[in-house]
Amino acid sequence: MLSATRKTVTQGLTGAMMAILITATPTMAQTEKDVIMMPPKANKIPHVMTDHGDTRTDNYYWLRDDARKDKQVIDYLKAENAYTESVMAAGKTLENTLYNEMVERMAQNDASVPYDYNGYTYQTIYQEGKDFPIYQRKPIGSDGEWEILVDGNERAKGHEFYQLGDLAISPDNKRIAIAEDKEGRRNYTVAYKDLTDKTWQENVLTNISANLVWANDSQTLFYVDKDPQTLLPYQIYRHQYGSDRKQDVKIFEENDDRFYTWMEKSKSEDYILVTIASSTTSEYRLIDANAPEKPMVVFSPRQEGREYYIDHFKGEFYIRSNHESELYGLYKTASIDAPWQTVIAPQPEVDLESFELFNRWLVLEERKQGLVSLRQIDWKTGQSTNIIFDDPVYMAWLSVNPQADSEELRFGYTSMTTPSSTYQWNMQTKEKQLLKQQEVKGFKHDLYESERIWVKAQDGIEVPVSLVYRKDLFKKGENPILIYGYGSYGSSIDPSFSSARLSLLDRGFVYAIVHVRGGGELGKRWYNQGKMEHKVNSFTDFIDATKYLINQGYGAPK
Repeated sequence: MLSATRKTVTQGLTGAMMAILITATPTMAQTEKDVIMMPPKANKIPHVMTDHGDTRTDNYYWLRDDARKDKQVIDYLKAENAYTESVMAAGKTLENTLYNEMVERMAQNDASVPYDYNGYTYQTIYQEGKDFPIYQRKPIGSDGEWEILVDGNERAKGHEFYQLGDLAISPDNKRIAIAEDKEGRRNYTVAYKDLTDKTWQENVLTNISANLVWANDSQTLFYVDKDPQTLLPYQIYRHQYGSDRKQDVKIFEENDDRFYTWMEKSKSEDYILVTIASSTTSEYRLIDANAPEKPMVVFSPRQEGREYYIDHFKGEFYIRSNHESELYGLYKTASIDAPWQTVIAPQPEVDLESFELFNRWLVLEERKQGLVSLRQIDWKTGQSTNIIFDDPVYMAWLSVNPQADSEELRFGYTSMTTPSSTYQWNMQTKEKQLLKQQEVKGFKHDLYESERIWVKAQDGIEVPVSLVYRKDLFKKGENPILIYGYGSYGSSIDPSFSSARLSLLDRGFVYAIVHVRGGGELGKRWYNQGKMEHKVNSFTDFIDATKYLINQGYGAPK
């Protein structure tokens, strides 16, 4: 959202900046000291619960208000907000300054890189003064006007919150279905229509996940229903366009609440792939996209601790799996009953994160030493080519590549000193072309420096740290430093660009990301070394890295 509201621009990083800068200016805080109100205190009202044979008392259970109408709860929240405003009042001038800086860097008119799919070119545009994107298309090669599919600004009218979660075009290009959140709870409703019709059929489906897939008859729409209490996506339904929801057929239900359920179309478009996955185990079920009323079939039954992810292309299933190693390999099979054949064996210290299938090439997204590499392999010759990146720390990923017969690979790239960019790589000529780079007004790349360093933790393991700072403001041992770490669920916190972060760097801050164990930066093993009985490593890694950064002069000891 390019024309962002004040709330979305200033939340997150700005709060951290405000806290640090106000703390660094004690005279400001002292002058406001007398006007800061006392913090509200929540009443303790014992509520006894017995679950799974365990009885406990929750003194604050009364603060749960799913209906959001309890006056006592609302009054308490208002008091908390008033207290926050009081504490932060000293930084109001700074808040306005930061907000204006961030907005001024943003392009108010923008457009995504167009891509071709199924006879049409698709593009998303953003217009000055409008908060939401506009989705549009036109026939491939056409010089005519763009056809507007969805104008988010029109759809958002009358709602305090709005988000378009999914947009699905039927295979015959004649129908559109969209999933929208109008509450802010990731609870989606579906509207659809024929593209020759100006009128939407509203609220066709409610309380669903933002996940819609058409079967190849362009009449059958599959969706994932949510548990009304937990909002966990757990049921799959088959819906016929134009029919009442009461006629929908439930084809699957997941009863283990450790698992999430979602769907996508295979590269071949012959299957709708149903993923059922927890943090450690996954399973796939297949819907025949050409015969959507046929029963689903299990691709490979779940095995505790085994994760696998599949695609289908040219009559074969390709499987990214960790059944042979903590690090993933790539396999294939012609049918669900046949043995898996190794395409790319698991490699020491290299994790296979994703793959893309083309007629002539296989493209791998791999992670080594905490950084992603993109590698293309010729199906016929087996020749392998890596795409080279220039920055010492960066983030790269496979982008939208729907055309299997293309020689062009789209990928995304960013670093702590490079705005988000979309590149096109010609797999035949090995030429790289920049298609688009995020516009950041006033940004000068050469003013900033990024580094990747390794810090030895107390148990001898080396932990990667990504750094960025403004070169002309860096003075060893004197700069304020903001250090960030996460380290959970195997998520990788990659060193990407942030235009909001420039407000820190331009004030002399050093910004560091400690890639602690528990994250996914160095593969599954790195994740396992920071979870459950090893969780303490996430925290000691962060502490050890912080001490090292200060000792090496990246930040002032104060």
